[in-house]
Amino acid sequence: MEKKQGRSIPLHVITYMNPEDSFTAGLGFSTDEGVRGTFGWTRPWINQYGHSIEASLTASDPKQEASIVYKIPIDDPLYNYYSIQNGYKMLDQNDTDTKQYVVSFNRHWRLDNDWLRTIYLRYDNESGTQGQQDFSTALILPGISFSKTRSRGGINVDWGDKKQVFFEFAEDSLLSTDDVVKVYGQTKFIRTYSGHQFVASAEVGAIFSESIYDVPSSMRFFTGGDQSIRGYGYEDIAPEDSDGYLIGGSYLATASLEYRFPIAESWKFAVFSDVGTATDDFSEALSKSVGGGVVWASPVGPIRLYVAAPLTDTDDSFKIHFMIGPEL
Repeated sequence: MEKKQGRSIPLHVITYMNPEDSFTAGLGFSTDEGVRGTFGWTRPWINQYGHSIEASLTASDPKQEASIVYKIPIDDPLYNYYSIQNGYKMLDQNDTDTKQYVVSFNRHWRLDNDWLRTIYLRYDNESGTQGQQDFSTALILPGISFSKTRSRGGINVDWGDKKQVFFEFAEDSLLSTDDVVKVYGQTKFIRTYSGHQFVASAEVGAIFSESIYDVPSSMRFFTGGDQSIRGYGYEDIAPEDSDGYLIGGSYLATASLEYRFPIAESWKFAVFSDVGTATDDFSEALSKSVGGGVVWASPVGPIRLYVAAPLTDTDDSFKIHFMIGPEL
């Protein structure tokens, strides 16, 4: 190293070009979907204007998805840009068997308060069977969303929160097959004090339409499973038709509270209670559950194993939930 000269310090900077293409692959598991594999491709620099492109594939037994996103930066390429997204999804689970094609044009900003705002126009073409109903919809959906995520602790978050809200609508006078309005919001908090950890979450939503049968399956509300009301099957809680087939609800409300206390290095024991419903009119009893489990802060992220006992509206005495992956 050369010696400093007065107030100047000579520096030698060595830089390397990032690869033109980067690839990622992952494997996860949850009792909701079983084994899930992911593959991603990114080309971060396409031209002199800083355009980029990324694609992803996700596959599990009930669900397969593919998407590609083209980004056009304006100022900050991470938070201030346009994007064009194209995606296809197939889902065959419970009483749902659908295929969905989506293309959207999006404008993204990061606001001064660190909230991310997105205004979008999405074309959603979906067809298939929900319960005993065959349907086919084609909606043009203008919408706006706000989201914010904060976290500390790396892959095993010990402090953090996320919030998201969105509003979107379709009108038959604007080239859609049906009139639909949807609003949705969710939040989740993780806080740790002297090794003791608290996790709380909630979500609410509403759909306004002439009939729930005019709403594509992917927009209807279902709940239950690993990420919502444990003790119940994945998206098993929703209004049913006269023959007991799930048709999905117009309203959603869930809440969860979990307390974890340390039992060994990187291990915590958890107790929790979940409550909520997906419904058309809130006339039925809320679905409730209680349970416990263990959480391991592993080198690949949190691994969670829960045993949950449902308290309402089910013949099951308990369910086991197993999850690997990030919590926020």
